[in-house]
Amino acid sequence: MTPTVQGLRRRGGAVAAILAVLVLAMDAASAAEATAADFAALKARVQEIQDRQEIGQLIVEYGHLLDTHDLVGYSKLFAREGEWIGGFGRAKGPKAILAMMNKYIGTAPFDPRNVKGFHLLTNIVIHVNGDHATAWSRIV
Repeated sequence: MTPTVQGLRRRGGAVAAILAVLVLAMDAASAAEATAADFAALKARVQEIQDRQEIGQLIVEYGHLLDTHDLVGYSKLFAREGEWIGGFGRAKGPKAILAMMNKYIGTAPFDPRNVKGFHLLTNIVIHVNGDHATAWSRIV
């Protein structure tokens, strides 16, 4: 049996009520300290998960834009100092990357309904350290 949205809301409300009773039952001073520390740790963990998901999505976007031949969009995904290194050589910065892609891939117009290729992005490794992150992947 599939639960209904209304049934899930009722269960969610019941869980919230139980949590509220548990918090009220705790000593007020220790509850406030634990809640602040727990909230800060949880907030940091959620932010790291969100950062990893956004970076992973960005990596997938590179392949998608190549597949639809949106070379302008593809080049704009690179930072001003971003570098493309691969079989065509090296290019640094969005303008140089776009010029290299146009030279080696061609200047066919962007057409999202007419996919030109199928790129696989694998071996995605993402390291997050506070506000900084690095990522590496292979595109085939």
